Amino acid sequence: MNRPLVYHASQMIVGGGFLLFAVASVLGDGFDDTFHGIIATMMVISGGGITLVNGYQLLRSDADSVELTPALFRLSVVGAGLMVLGVILQVAL
Repeated sequence: MNRPLVYHASQMIVGGGFLLFAVASVLGDGFDDTFHGIIATMMVISGGGITLVNGYQLLRSDADSVELTPALFRLSVVGAGLMVLGVILQVAL
């Protein structure tokens, strides 16, 4: 198994989840108050950054090797799975 590929892909899933949560928040509630606007903006910035950086790392052939411990690898995959579950529940409810 190509662990760096799975790691970066799972991080991209997490970043995409942040973006989807922010879009759902804006479409559902709008910018009712400053607090929700700040949170949605931070989620867009962080989700976009996570997605872009990990996508860039996947596309580079001379990328630095990621030193993954088994615990970090499992945590990343479990986090991506939980993010997918959260997005499904957010959309369904």
